[in-house]
Amino acid sequence: MMIDPDAPSAAAPRAAPIRHWVVVDIPGAGLAKGDISGGMVASPYHQPGPPPGSGYHRYGQFIFEQPTPQLADFKPFEGSIALWNYTAFINTYALGEKVASNFLLAEA
Repeated sequence: MMIDPDAPSAAAPRAAPIRHWVVVDIPGAGLAKGDISGGMVASPYHQPGPPPGSGYHRYGQFIFEQPTPQLADFKPFEGSIALWNYTAFINTYALGEKVASNFLLAEA
């Protein structure tokens, strides 16, 4: 998953977090090679695009190990990408602790 916790700005994150990308059901063998093409795009990629003058935005990328090869009863996300409750997503699918993370900073 990739999220922006600084929308519309770090000083006033009223729309945060923004869901920028979610891919599920990525086979481990593919992931080990950097290949996520075997996964299901649950929320399409939205490139970073902080509003001008809003300062730096942090974009976090997180990988979780799924408890099963496929998430049961999972459907791609619909609707707004703002105010995404990623904690509920993690808890609903029992994803547990993250196994890898990274972040980038972007400013308009």
